[in-house]
Amino acid sequence: MQCVSIIPDICISNTALFSKTVSGGWNINANELPWALGQLPQISEKINGRTPAFFLDFDGTLAPIAPRPDMVVLPDQCRQVLTELSARHLVCIISGRDLDDLVERTAVPGVYYAGDHGYRIIGPPGSNLEHEVGSAARDELAATAEYAREILAHVDGVIIEGKALSVSVHYRLVPPGSRAAVDEAISRIRHKFPELRQTGGKMVFEFHPTRLEQRGGDALAPRSPRVRSADRLSRLRWR
Repeated sequence: MQCVSIIPDICISNTALFSKTVSGGWNINANELPWALGQLPQISEKINGRTPAFFLDFDGTLAPIAPRPDMVVLPDQCRQVLTELSARHLVCIISGRDLDDLVERTAVPGVYYAGDHGYRIIGPPGSNLEHEVGSAARDELAATAEYAREILAHVDGVIIEGKALSVSVHYRLVPPGSRAAVDEAISRIRHKFPELRQTGGKMVFEFHPTRLEQRGGDALAPRSPRVRSADRLSRLRWR
């Protein structure tokens, strides 16, 4: 389980050290910091009586990684903790998964959901939050998914997910000897659809709309009194 503090100037994790880069992104250097629960006094000092908000990744953090995306299951104990936590704090679950799939797999009604890497965001009942950016790229992303299936049809183990606002090419189950074919296909996709942005994840290549029209945190804040009241709320950036 990975745990990262939301306080902007402290990041504590059992698996990763995040350091600011010149561009404002984050670099990851694994296994550099201790388990977060061993740093509770430092975290409490940083919070200093304020009300924290929690932004949590789904795959590999809340739910264990599985061989296939459709095999991932959120543990019941984790769902119960999220339910109790969301009753007292703002909780947002972030994922590259399609928003509908994320909501269905999590099934915690009191939380905010940011699917498709934050391009689609919804809040709990009564929050009046439903936000989407990058809609103009929907047709291009659908064409990207179709093209990916076409040129990767001969590669065993590859899984292609065409989502509303992103495309994922999973290669976890691809034999090592065939991964060069996946790399070559990704290069072909990148050149055929240059307007899309390619990123990577845990044994997956991703394609997204090139520009974010609005940061995720900016989308949340104006629409939810609960978000507005979260002191020093960190702005989300899914890039």
